[in-house]
Amino acid sequence: MVAALLAQPTLEALAEQSHRRAAEGYRCMKIKVGANTTSGDVERIAAVRTVFDGSLRLDANGAWNLQQAEAACAEFEGFDIQYIEDPLPAPHAGNADAVRQWQKLAAGTGIPLALDAGSERSATRDSPISASAISYVILKLARTGGPSPALDIVRLSHSSGIRCIFTDSVETGVGQRATLHCAAAARAIVDDRDSNAGCDVGLAGPVMIESIGKTGLLAQAPCANLAGPEIGRAHV
Repeated sequence: MVAALLAQPTLEALAEQSHRRAAEGYRCMKIKVGANTTSGDVERIAAVRTVFDGSLRLDANGAWNLQQAEAACAEFEGFDIQYIEDPLPAPHAGNADAVRQWQKLAAGTGIPLALDAGSERSATRDSPISASAISYVILKLARTGGPSPALDIVRLSHSSGIRCIFTDSVETGVGQRATLHCAAAARAIVDDRDSNAGCDVGLAGPVMIESIGKTGLLAQAPCANLAGPEIGRAHV
């Protein structure tokens, strides 16, 4: 499914935006956290939950150290969070101590963790993916180095039981179509047609929304039926 990013300066405006997005058909929403106090983040999450009971994702952009992340996750656990993205800084390849911190956080919280992946720190043995410290990996072609490295991460993630979510870095229609094609191709790796498992699309621009709809499955938009760059089975 496609997630709506929520960003408003007041609790009232945030709740109103959540209500609008839900009325537009969004079943998944995302909130940035970690920029202010944890109590402020709790208020914002609570404001969204007053009007929206669907999938809710959080993104901390690596704002916390381990102690701060543990405390924040403890405060968020009562809100039925699908996952929290980058609660800790993403470790670079070979940083075993940082990976152990991800493992410790994962073991101590009921909220699944997600990693915003780049190929230089993800498709390695010493990574949160290989260490099974995360439940989701977020893939952006501009950061992974293109479709082939992204699909390598899909293979590594799938072997560890980790779900992949494709998104883009606020790109043009060309980048959005490439991302959608890659996500559709990744379905062949996980051999999945269930929107609740395997691969998914996260935040998306107009091209993705037009192609698969706010609640559509990638299986309904295979590569052969989409205009734009072909990724196809040869890359899988």
